[in-house]
Amino acid sequence: MNVKFRKRTVRTRKIGSFDARDIFEQYGSEEWGEYVIGEAHLSQRFKYERSGYYHRCASIPFP
Repeated sequence: MNVKFRKRTVRTRKIGSFDARDIFEQYGSEEWGEYVIGEAHLSQRFKYERSGYYHRCASIPFP
């Protein structure tokens, strides 16, 4: 899990960790299906397109 942008506590600048073991134990054996991804986008934070989506700097198509 990405915790880099989680809110920090008031007393400390340290970011709390996230333990997903319980979630994995409960749902780890579930079959969630498959989804074909056509391409990946590299986006720039804090810069948006007119559509409201993040600005796409580059894209990588998948075969």
